[in-house]
Amino acid sequence: MSRLVPKLRFKEFSGEWEEKKLGDVFIGKKGQGLSKKDVVKNGKDKCILYGELYTRYSEVIKEVYSRTHSSAGVESKLGDLLIPCSTTTTAIDLANVTALEECDVLIGGDINILRFKKYGNSVFFSYYINFVKKLELSKYGQGGTIVHLYYNHFKEIELCFPSPKEQQKIANTLSTLDNLIEAQNQQINHLKQHKKGLMQQLFVSNEVGV
Repeated sequence: MSRLVPKLRFKEFSGEWEEKKLGDVFIGKKGQGLSKKDVVKNGKDKCILYGELYTRYSEVIKEVYSRTHSSAGVESKLGDLLIPCSTTTTAIDLANVTALEECDVLIGGDINILRFKKYGNSVFFSYYINFVKKLELSKYGQGGTIVHLYYNHFKEIELCFPSPKEQQKIANTLSTLDNLIEAQNQQINHLKQHKKGLMQQLFVSNEVGV
């Protein structure tokens, strides 16, 4: 089997996947400005800060949490991919790709923005790079105490991808599974809280806060 054909495939698709360098698929931009002090509860614009890529978002941003009145930041376009520019931990933490399916969100500093030169499905590419290319991407991190990762470092990475329709099909399938996982995790958390509440009432304790 060709290395450009996946082992498992939806029956309506055939033929080899396309192979291109990342820099031929995406242009690279950088976010600007914006810090925690710029975030306000009822800000007029949605925004994303560098640190939130680690703490609040995974492969796909389904809801933007922060808002700002600041005019700093770079406005997103539908389908942008976001990658942190630096970390004080390890390079593998930098190889963290997030798809933003929303336009006009202000992107703060220390964030790489990958923007399609033509059409592409950002959710597909987020899953693909995070799963297939994460280790390779991390190898382009540079530095000691602070590790940096920039577009010009990793734009030569080879990407393999199918037609837009197949990208969409794969993205939809994986997103559906993620939604099921999220719902299951919420149910587990609910049951844990229910268990804790029962234990507080079923046991006798003189401990404060139990």
